[in-house]
Amino acid sequence: MQTLRIALCEDDKEEQQHVLQVLEKSHFATKIDVFANGEDFLQAFQPYQYDLILMDIFMDGLTGIEVITKVRTMDNHVPVAFITSSMDFTRESYRLDAIKYIEKPATKKSIIDTLQMARMKQLSVEHLEIRIQNSTKIYPLHNILYMEQKGRNLLIYLLGGEVVSANKKLSDVAEQLLGKGFLHCHKSYLVNLAHVRGINRELCLFEMGDGSKVYIRQRGFWEIQKEFEDYLFSTEQEVLHGET
Repeated sequence: MQTLRIALCEDDKEEQQHVLQVLEKSHFATKIDVFANGEDFLQAFQPYQYDLILMDIFMDGLTGIEVITKVRTMDNHVPVAFITSSMDFTRESYRLDAIKYIEKPATKKSIIDTLQMARMKQLSVEHLEIRIQNSTKIYPLHNILYMEQKGRNLLIYLLGGEVVSANKKLSDVAEQLLGKGFLHCHKSYLVNLAHVRGINRELCLFEMGDGSKVYIRQRGFWEIQKEFEDYLFSTEQEVLHGET
């Protein structure tokens, strides 16, 4: 079963432990990061890092509404559920595309329902299915930074630092991903343009959001740069269109 990556931001220790117990005893496979305040959460947050954010609204310092307002400038897709003792911020929460408004004390049903909604969204996004050893693994495309052919193994570099190795050819996987924001920029590399933060023209490298580097073939460098610029332009147009 595919793991749900969850961030729980809750400053009430008793409520935090209660929600954690429900999450850990659910039938969902979960990986949970816990934060006691919005400032710590924002400092650690990266786009596409989570499949669900459970956010307390009333906290010391930044409120949950303020935190998610900042999150939405970086990630428009991550599902968010607010946990609160008051319904006063219902309008603001849905303005931020919250999938659920959970009243304290959070019931087991409300949490499980939220997990189910996050799972449905997780499965609806475009993903790569790849056979590794004796099982089929599913990786959302937005969670893949880049891929590298290293000998007979295909290395898949994921957000968060995980690296997956499969006995595959890069060319076989590339056929599934070209046209979906991925670029075969080198004979040994396939890069997800959504995670590129710049180009080093002198060294012929893509500079990735996590600080890693991806090689660009020297022959055809300018064509690859143009493809990246076209991708950026099309992405900007999608954002503008969505705001009108």
